[in-house]
Amino acid sequence: MILWNQQYYPDVFLAGAAKSGTTYLFDLLAAHSQIQGCHPKEPFFFIDKGNPYRQTTRGIFRREYLDFYKPLHEGCLHLDGTSQTIYQQELLSQFNDMPKKPKVLFILREPASRILSSFQYTSNNLAAVNRLSFSEYVDSLLEPNHRVIIDSCKNEKAAFSLTHELRYSCYISYLSLWERAVGKENMMVILFEEMNRNHELTLKEICEFLGIKAERLKEGSEKVNQSISVRNKSIHYILNKAFSMAGYRVPFKSSIKSLYIKLQHAPTTEDLDFQDDISRLKKFFVPFNQELATKFDLNLSIWN
Repeated sequence: MILWNQQYYPDVFLAGAAKSGTTYLFDLLAAHSQIQGCHPKEPFFFIDKGNPYRQTTRGIFRREYLDFYKPLHEGCLHLDGTSQTIYQQELLSQFNDMPKKPKVLFILREPASRILSSFQYTSNNLAAVNRLSFSEYVDSLLEPNHRVIIDSCKNEKAAFSLTHELRYSCYISYLSLWERAVGKENMMVILFEEMNRNHELTLKEICEFLGIKAERLKEGSEKVNQSISVRNKSIHYILNKAFSMAGYRVPFKSSIKSLYIKLQHAPTTEDLDFQDDISRLKKFFVPFNQELATKFDLNLSIWN
């Protein structure tokens, strides 16, 4: 843990981006003998004022940062998995004079695919979108016409997320700010697609970056936070709100969960159905991706 100006900071931020495998990677890293992950995975502690994901706007009292690591394990690295961290401005200003900077992991996913995943997750898993197709959503992002998006969302967090996704996928804008704040030597950029191809190699490279021993970590068999389709979004929205209030990853009782999945879950729409919209988004991101590849020496051919 890093202590600076009477505030504690994690040794490592798994800073984002959202819908890029951060939960999957967090679980793997938190299983390492030299890493303690925070609980919950996303404490939303270092979120800018005015952001609906900020801890004090989420219906709970603002806790001390060490509370997310109780009991605190000494002699290991402490990991914060808040995927919104990549976009925060106020946090970066706190690093200016900090003698020891945190290490920062970024997982970047091909932007158009990430936006589709975010839309499907918000629309289906969270059931927080009404009468808005993905094609209409892309139209509203590119025009831009955020009022269409806002009017289709059931709550402030959904509206905030979906209206920001185009900007949030211009990764170079945010990584450049992080480079000035913590230095490139304290940053590691991971490609979501490469991690999916070979998670063992990715973990080995992360351990080298963090200066800890490489361990063979058990990969979970269940995909975490995978986008789904649901038949009745009104029921799903109510149940999702109810279970989210109960805490982090509180599961249904197995028998109830099985019945619920059978009744509610529908086949997920294939990405091929959205190729025209994906192509439009990819065209938009070409200059941003080119700048990202050049500045951070990344081979982004896997995104083509």
